[in-house]
Amino acid sequence: VYNWRPEANVAWDQYGIAEKPAAQSFRTAAKYFGGDGISASLTEAMQVQKVEIEKCEQRIVVLWNMSGRDLVYLLPLASGENSSATVVNKYGENQGLQFRDGALILLLAAASAKDKNNPGSFIIGGDPLIVIFPSKRAQ
Repeated sequence: VYNWRPEANVAWDQYGIAEKPAAQSFRTAAKYFGGDGISASLTEAMQVQKVEIEKCEQRIVVLWNMSGRDLVYLLPLASGENSSATVVNKYGENQGLQFRDGALILLLAAASAKDKNNPGSFIIGGDPLIVIFPSKRAQ
């Protein structure tokens, strides 16, 4: 993996990356997934895919929906986690926070890229949500 980081206060278009959806997604991925000291695990449930990342004492959870309909997903809060979480979409745009019974409520968009060899399944999931829990020291 190429570890590219732009200089501070330099416009992205100077590097040939225009502010288009792909560039926004790249910037979001670089911000939350770049750097050292990362460990990750993938959990595959029937409809929801979840990657949990530990980075510099932060817990980052990426979720996406593999079903053909929107889903409400309850992400349980770990001990010590609270409403200081941040939820962003693939473009890095903040999403609202809602909680119920010690869990974060997330609306996961439906998948839309059907598998032509298996009409009941999808090859690409719906748009992901990224949940960032700050380090316990920062709280």
